[in-house]
Amino acid sequence: MKLGRGRPKKSAHMGVGDTVFIVGNHDLGMAAFLGCLPASRPYPWPDLDVTKPPKFTRGFWPHKVAGGMHYQGRRWGGSMIYNANQTFESYGVPFSCNDRDNKHHLEEMLKAVPQSHKDFLSDLDWVYDMKKPAMAAQSSNLCACGTGHSDEG
Repeated sequence: MKLGRGRPKKSAHMGVGDTVFIVGNHDLGMAAFLGCLPASRPYPWPDLDVTKPPKFTRGFWPHKVAGGMHYQGRRWGGSMIYNANQTFESYGVPFSCNDRDNKHHLEEMLKAVPQSHKDFLSDLDWVYDMKKPAMAAQSSNLCACGTGHSDEG
């Protein structure tokens, strides 16, 4: 399988046995914040900021990014909704929800997060359809997808 960037999709499929990692809401938020969404390129929108519902005016990372940023990334990097502070701190980057203090969050995280971690996020599957899983008693398919969506701002 190829990604929109043309490199083989592999890092999220490397594991033990038949392990396949699928994107969850925290992974989506971090990937969106870092600009490595697990999606085909080019994106279907000219600017990812169109994904932010206009009714939400706070509770997200508000700073400008060329090409925009998916709203889930803005929420992940500028609020406590995903507890991203723990992830920031694990990479040695201080976290703040204060718009004045968090202006450089993206730049600092892009420097701190290794490319292999960004590749892993970018390679995650949204849905994985497995033919005849070993645990199935009869012929069937297993379809798995990440969940965890909130309509809250």
